[in-house]
Amino acid sequence: MKFYCQKKMSKTILIALLILLNHFQLFSQSDSVLYWQNEIKNCKSETALIATTEKIKAFLLKRDKQLLINDASILLKEASKSGYAKQLFYELFSFFENITKNQKLETEFALFAIKLESNKDFTNRIVQHQLYYYYTLLYYRLKEYYYADKYCNLFLKNKEPSFIDGFQGNIELNAMTILALIDIDKNDFNTALYKLKIVLDSSIAKINNPWIGITKGNIGDLFYRAGKYNEAINYLKEDIKISLASYEYGSAINSYIDLKEIYTNKKNIDSSNLYLDSAYSILKGIIDSNPSLENEFLSEIIDVYNSLGNRYYKNKDYTNASKFFAKAFEAQSIKGNKEKSSQIKKIVQRIEIDKNLNKINELHEEIGDKKRELVYFFAILLSIIGILFVYIFFYTKLKIANKKLIEKNEIINRQNLELEKSNNDKDRLFSIISHDLRGPARNIQLVFKAVAEKKLPLTTLDSQLPNILKNINNLVNTLESLLTWSASQLKGIKANKTLVELKEAIDSNILFFEDQASKKNITLINHCPVKMVNIDKNHLEIILRNFTSNAIKFSNEDATIQFKIIDQQGFVEVFVIDEGIGLLESQMKQILNKSAMKSTSGTIGEKGIGLGLLLTKEFIEINGGSLHLKSELNKGTSMSFTIPKQILDDRNF
Repeated sequence: MKFYCQKKMSKTILIALLILLNHFQLFSQSDSVLYWQNEIKNCKSETALIATTEKIKAFLLKRDKQLLINDASILLKEASKSGYAKQLFYELFSFFENITKNQKLETEFALFAIKLESNKDFTNRIVQHQLYYYYTLLYYRLKEYYYADKYCNLFLKNKEPSFIDGFQGNIELNAMTILALIDIDKNDFNTALYKLKIVLDSSIAKINNPWIGITKGNIGDLFYRAGKYNEAINYLKEDIKISLASYEYGSAINSYIDLKEIYTNKKNIDSSNLYLDSAYSILKGIIDSNPSLENEFLSEIIDVYNSLGNRYYKNKDYTNASKFFAKAFEAQSIKGNKEKSSQIKKIVQRIEIDKNLNKINELHEEIGDKKRELVYFFAILLSIIGILFVYIFFYTKLKIANKKLIEKNEIINRQNLELEKSNNDKDRLFSIISHDLRGPARNIQLVFKAVAEKKLPLTTLDSQLPNILKNINNLVNTLESLLTWSASQLKGIKANKTLVELKEAIDSNILFFEDQASKKNITLINHCPVKMVNIDKNHLEIILRNFTSNAIKFSNEDATIQFKIIDQQGFVEVFVIDEGIGLLESQMKQILNKSAMKSTSGTIGEKGIGLGLLLTKEFIEINGGSLHLKSELNKGTSMSFTIPKQILDDRNF
């Protein structure tokens, strides 16, 4: 009995000590969440509320990541029950959001905040509507328009103000604007314009100048997107005037950027540059005076600096272009890190799954002995998943088949284009041939017909022989080029490569053209050393003849034509350099694109059908080389081709 009394007394003393210790901790330790929970309960005036709120903020700033969300949840729960919930809850909620941003806990905060909707501890009507506004902003930022529209309408249906006076009006106008912006993003401009005009009328009725400017800027942006530039210009200019007077610099800068884009599209570069410079001037003034505001203007910085970078780039001021592009990229990186949209979207999906699981658990508790229905539910769910997998499987196969079909269509289209180009080339070829063959043949026919009909004496043939011979030569050259080209088009030409001594081949070529060059007193000089190359000998002769013939044809009298080579790693490059009339840039492009089929007269009227360089290019490529042209009008042309180095065994020497 004595023992029992002692034990009872000890227990009583211990309980008393614990109570005293608990009260002591609540009284003395201001870093205890229970202490501040108790302080919220005891707030009896707005003055006490303001002081308590500031102290709670200081308390939350000191909490580490592990305790922050748990402690904030307790305090927000208490704030929602307070008689001052309208002032206290949203202020603590917004402050909590800012802390999580600084500590890189945005995803954790979003998860916590969205779960509050289904949390039975947060049933206060005012708190629920404040949360609806937060969800509106969150889902709009994530471009989840279904949920943004849903919560925005839930918020606007609330007839009782859920925010403190002065703040409530701006919040409602912002929510109404978000509904309009959702329609703009969906390209439903008529509905968006209707809603924005309601916002504008409401702003005017409340004499809310900042929102009047912002809304006119939004209407101007809508007209700009719709291509109605004149209407857009009027609204954007009004926004700039009102927003600058109301210190709404972000809205003014965005309107300046829209005006810049409008005048760029209207080809009025001076006005475009003027509005861009104005936007930059305002933005620079804000950031220079207060660098901490830079994060609030990230979107404006990206737009303005990218526009400046593009302008400097077009003006070939690459230093300034690089500077502004780098700043825009840095701002884009910061904005991307701040938003973390993809992570938060995953959270939204996870929350929806959690909500569904909670509903299933509640249903399980309610039905008790109806487990069979739950089994049926999961069977249906699994069936849906199975059907979904089957759908995905066949959809994937269909997608692959469509992709292959698209690829085949692209190949067919590409072949059709090549065939069309080939047909066009042939049409042009036969047009040229008909012209260049008909002229010389007609001249010869007329001369012999006149002699046969005794309209000209036979002795006149002596004086006409040079012209007749010239026409016959033109006919032969034309037919020879035509036949060679036709063979190449029919894949009849192949490269039979052998070792050829390049200097000797060029000397033979020079000897072949001595008479033709002497008529214009042109000097042909071979600077090529002894060099063995691996190429089809006949092709080499045709290439050299075409290069030399063109050089003589387009050189003036008393000129010099030089033959040179450059021995480089992997190939030898052969040059034929003249001092002639040169080529236009368009002519060089035609030659290199295998479309040079236009007859051009030489400096003393020499004829050709335009096939020479086309054939030359094909022969060069058949032998594994490439054609290169450099030319300057009235100063000359350098034509060259490469021969790949393919060294044979010593046994072949």
